[in-house]
Amino acid sequence: MIMRSLARPVNIENIGAINNSGIADSLLQSIQDLVLRNDHVKLTGWPLIKLNPVADDLQHAILRCAYTYWQQCGAGDGRPPRTRRLEPELLRPALGWLAVAEVCADTGAPAFRLFGSELAWRLSADLTNRPIEALPAPFGPFLGAIFRACVAARGPLLVHCAFSDPGADQISGLLLPWVDEHGAVVRVLAAVATRDRGMAGRIPPHSSLIRFRR
Repeated sequence: MIMRSLARPVNIENIGAINNSGIADSLLQSIQDLVLRNDHVKLTGWPLIKLNPVADDLQHAILRCAYTYWQQCGAGDGRPPRTRRLEPELLRPALGWLAVAEVCADTGAPAFRLFGSELAWRLSADLTNRPIEALPAPFGPFLGAIFRACVAARGPLLVHCAFSDPGADQISGLLLPWVDEHGAVVRVLAAVATRDRGMAGRIPPHSSLIRFRR
């Protein structure tokens, strides 16, 4: 039913796991806006979004590292782990490619509490302590919708985009939810990987952490 509002098919799997129709609609609308402004973002095709991906879906070492850590911190039953176990510094050497967003209890809006050095270098900006949806359109609304979808689904969410830019022709992100003592999703750990020419799926050797405020 949601898919009919779009002019053409979108590669989204397991979207039924988002139990909030408003958030699902916002996600689909943000994808459409991203594609319609293709002259600016230089997307090649439609983004791939998959809720609850399996290990075989994670083609990059950074994503596999983050996913394994998330699983190990959980109780083994598929539920999100507690935030007290979230220690990004344990994820060396992928630290520079990690971001942690905190979810505002009142509005549900996500804001970065950690933004890795490799991500900051690529964007020429440290987004620590900045609201995700305050970023320029169409990126801000798209990223905000992705994070909100992860929170609503209470499970891992994989995003993959292909670009015509040879500097980063493929970008993949894995969002992983973390809960407080009451079981509410309050933080999302995001691992980002690029497949630009010469990387071939390896973890970059010089990743580092910018800062993380508890």
